[in-house]
Amino acid sequence: MTSIDESTTEQWESGELGRDAAHVRRVSPEVEAEVDLATAMKLVTIRLPVPMIDALKAIGQFHGIGYQPMVRDLLGRFIASEVPMILSQMHRQAAESASEKTAPVDRFMERRSA
Repeated sequence: MTSIDESTTEQWESGELGRDAAHVRRVSPEVEAEVDLATAMKLVTIRLPVPMIDALKAIGQFHGIGYQPMVRDLLGRFIASEVPMILSQMHRQAAESASEKTAPVDRFMERRSA
């Protein structure tokens, strides 16, 4: 893992680097689609409280990583933990509802055995 140059990160985030329209050019939709496909990523926007972002940045800085990769890792671990638990619960619920007896079926079964 490489270390993050915090001064460069701050320059990007403060706007010193990369916000001047003279230095920006949008790639074609085809190139953008190729990048998304190649990285298996999609750009999303989320509003977070400023103190939360500041705390995430501080935690990332402490560990020598960017806060966005750290948040991706956190979300990935959460998903890996939650999905199996949810699927297990859904399976249990389906099994329970499949084993519930109902009066009409009970009456039918009684008639068949008589």
